[in-house]
Amino acid sequence: MNAKPFRAMLFLATTVVFAGNTTARAAVDVPGVGTIQKVDFDRHIMGLFSKMGCNSGSCHGSFQGKNGFRLSLFGYDPERDINALTRDNLGRRLDPVNPEQSLLLLKATGAALHEGGARFSKDSWQYRIFREWIENSAKRQAGSGEIAQLSIAPAEYAFRKPGETGQLIVTAKFADGTEENVTPFCDFRIQDDAVAEVTPMGKVTSRRAGDTAIAVLYRGKVNAVRVLVPLDAPAGFQYPKVAENNFVDQHVFSKLKRLNMVPSDLASDIEFLRRITIDTIGCLPTPEEARTFASDKRADKRERKIDELLKHPLHSALWATKFSDITGNNTDLLENPAPMRTKLSQMWHDWFSKRLRDNVPYDEIVKGVLTATSRDDLSPEDWLARFKKFEEEMTKGFATSYAEKPTLDLFWRKQAQVPVEVWGEKVAAAFLGVRLECAQCHKHPTDRWTQNEYWGFANIFSAVSFGGKA
Repeated sequence: MNAKPFRAMLFLATTVVFAGNTTARAAVDVPGVGTIQKVDFDRHIMGLFSKMGCNSGSCHGSFQGKNGFRLSLFGYDPERDINALTRDNLGRRLDPVNPEQSLLLLKATGAALHEGGARFSKDSWQYRIFREWIENSAKRQAGSGEIAQLSIAPAEYAFRKPGETGQLIVTAKFADGTEENVTPFCDFRIQDDAVAEVTPMGKVTSRRAGDTAIAVLYRGKVNAVRVLVPLDAPAGFQYPKVAENNFVDQHVFSKLKRLNMVPSDLASDIEFLRRITIDTIGCLPTPEEARTFASDKRADKRERKIDELLKHPLHSALWATKFSDITGNNTDLLENPAPMRTKLSQMWHDWFSKRLRDNVPYDEIVKGVLTATSRDDLSPEDWLARFKKFEEEMTKGFATSYAEKPTLDLFWRKQAQVPVEVWGEKVAAAFLGVRLECAQCHKHPTDRWTQNEYWGFANIFSAVSFGGKA
């Protein structure tokens, strides 16, 4: 009998016999951690697959896999991955009789052709982790890697100057109550490598003044550490006392002080006028407005100018346009007849404009959108009378009384039927500032939202209905 088919059949039999909940026992020295007595598939093997990018979308985690080998994207499904390793193609990727001849190790070390190149060397601790797991029959203990909490120490790195180093320690508390230092199995990603850099083992080195963040990823869990590197202050430097105008200044100035960065001086009158005018009404001040403001000697002239611009009709018009964009006021998707869609779009804009003009609190505006109904608790007769009134106003022009309606039912009244998942994505983006699209297919690698949470949120909108109920 040929040795390779025999070896594959032997391994297949082994996986069937040892499919119980027993963790492989081994002893592997890992830098910064010490000796790992038990190599666990979920905690260690899955962690390394993610750390080395094997289960990313550009590698074996893609929808079709790579060269016949497919892993779950970002390691969201350990059960599928253990089957792919031990059962697919008669378990040809692993050889418990002669672990070093396992195709998994031959490709990862570059001993066999591998499009992804060598991922680690034969004398590395990563190699020993995989080897010991394979030698101990490549078993998986279901649920052993369920994470209850992921913590990082320190929670923030405040360096004293560029060039200093520090070490992050990542500890995972698992559902069974055990805790383990999983730092070597984490993926570290820094937001701005000009401020600091981080090694694959979590060693942080400050480079130049600034602040940034390090995202720490371990088996679908994401945590972050802020890194602060102060300016190198000259001898005898005393941070000046800076006046605070509002609670935002308190937080901004507090961070700047830790960075030895003195805030910029107040903008000049003309700079202030230009910026505040563009922000509030979307246009530049006229030359006459600039001359008048510059010549005004009152101490509170800036506060007066802000109040004046907030009352300007262009302020509500500009920000109603922004809210229309955020909430999806798309003329082409509004109800038929087609010639009336532009007027419906104007009604949408007018609804927001009135509330911004009246300084309605943001939570009330959002409630008026998300809980909108066409009836607004009116009787069928009153609702029909109001509906006819809107129709008559629309036939005469773009000015209607729709803005007086308590809720924005146009948000839900689309020409085409919108699936619940699309409603979930739109609402999350418009009112929560969260992009959920990725979670429709998989757990996002750098965010907290899972597929279950995606569909759970989407199902909220299944209660939205259309009909002629009285």
